[in-house]
Amino acid sequence: MIAGFARCAFAHGVALTALTALTASAGCSLLFEPDATFLGNESVLASASEAAGFVVDGDDQRLERLEADVDSVTFYYRGTTRPDLETWVLRFSPKPGEQDPTALVDLYSHLALVEELRGGFRLGEETIEEIGGATLRRASYEFRSALRGDDGRALVGSGVVAILVRERAGRRLFFVMRSESTGAREALGRGDIEPFVRAMLR
Repeated sequence: MIAGFARCAFAHGVALTALTALTASAGCSLLFEPDATFLGNESVLASASEAAGFVVDGDDQRLERLEADVDSVTFYYRGTTRPDLETWVLRFSPKPGEQDPTALVDLYSHLALVEELRGGFRLGEETIEEIGGATLRRASYEFRSALRGDDGRALVGSGVVAILVRERAGRRLFFVMRSESTGAREALGRGDIEPFVRAMLR
């Protein structure tokens, strides 16, 4: 039981690390022009994503980083048409005999982390959806960004936290994701995370 709890705590720590990393990067994102002399690792990331069985359709999201462990993998994406849109997805599968990672799949635990890191946090819509034999829990929120507009006022940010639990080949898979945008004209919602949900259901 102690070992199972330790694994759950580790996975929850991975989610916190991912959340903190993206939060720290908000407001500091730089856009670079493609450099023909630069040798990137896009093909390596694409191959790793395919090997992990998590591929996001379309060209609207670019996989920028991937971190893998024995029983978890975290994907970091940035929007291409919306560079202010950042998303991370954690996939975790407990080993046989371990307890389910209760804290990891608690939506309110993740929202509490966001509230600690974001000023002016305000909870929005909450939903539970049965889709493709899986359960998707989702909550949207708004916050006061560190970025400021031309008028000097803080921009309003919008985010979504979602958790999906499903079975694959007799094993339980847990997906936790957060998608966040700063200065979005409309609050992020279900449609904004659809490409990631489709990838989770494959």
